Amino acid sequence: MKKTIHFNIFAVFVGALLYTVFFYAHAVTKAAGLPPELQDLQIRNEFISSQSKKVGLVRLIKGDGKLIVVHRPGKEAYYGREGNAVYEKDALYTLDCRCRIEFEDKNVLFMAPETHLDIEKVSSSFFAGKKESFFGMTRGKAVIYALRLFGYRDIKLRLKTPHAMVGIRGTKFGAEIDKPNPRNTVGDLLTRTYVFEGTVDMTSLIDGKTQPLRENEILEADKRGLGTVQFDPVRTRAFLESIVEGMEPQEQPQLTDESELDRFKSRWQDMPGPRGMGPGHGGMGPGHGGMGGHRH
Repeated sequence: MKKTIHFNIFAVFVGALLYTVFFYAHAVTKAAGLPPELQDLQIRNEFISSQSKKVGLVRLIKGDGKLIVVHRPGKEAYYGREGNAVYEKDALYTLDCRCRIEFEDKNVLFMAPETHLDIEKVSSSFFAGKKESFFGMTRGKAVIYALRLFGYRDIKLRLKTPHAMVGIRGTKFGAEIDKPNPRNTVGDLLTRTYVFEGTVDMTSLIDGKTQPLRENEILEADKRGLGTVQFDPVRTRAFLESIVEGMEPQEQPQLTDESELDRFKSRWQDMPGPRGMGPGHGGMGPGHGGMGGHRH
């Protein structure tokens, strides 16, 4: 009889302990700030390969938090580490950390903490002279360097947010999904775009209107449509530095603009060998629109 009582007490104690551990683990998961779409996923500690096309690498992670990568087709999730490959149809989440992703087409993506970004498509063809990328973003802040490289005449990149489609043809820009200013009566979030170099076309998903943006210009979009363009170099620079400071690659991709191409031509022509075989012959140089982004 006493053994039975002791066993029952022990069973109750073990049950209570297991419940406490489960409740604590659940509370820790909630406290970690996992987005709702991740809370039911098993997040593994080791890298998981994907059947989708490999398009880049995780080059740098900074901060005390984690980068979570989800292969969306199979809902496979893991904690990303530097050197891991990323694939089309991956979803990237930064939890209390920043990261830099470098793509095989030489585009570079910087993500701020608490950001969710989807990789939809990344393709390039040197022989066709074109590359194209398509991303989706639902929260947070990001900076994208879509640089015009030697040999690529047609460069397209699109970033879709809940409010707008941001389209570029070789530039550096940033975007954030933010809460409206308290004076704004619209209670929904908004998309804000910053241009650091080149030009951007921002198209409202509400009414289809498009507004071009140039260097140091900022534009917001919400469920009413596009706002008014603001020229603010200080604010633009502050946004850029808040995300990329200490995160940029040591060596930038070469031949990103026409001035670099001219320097390359000069060095090439000084080399011995048959003349007429250097770059800029046969229409392979950029030479199609500058990267300037000057105000007109």
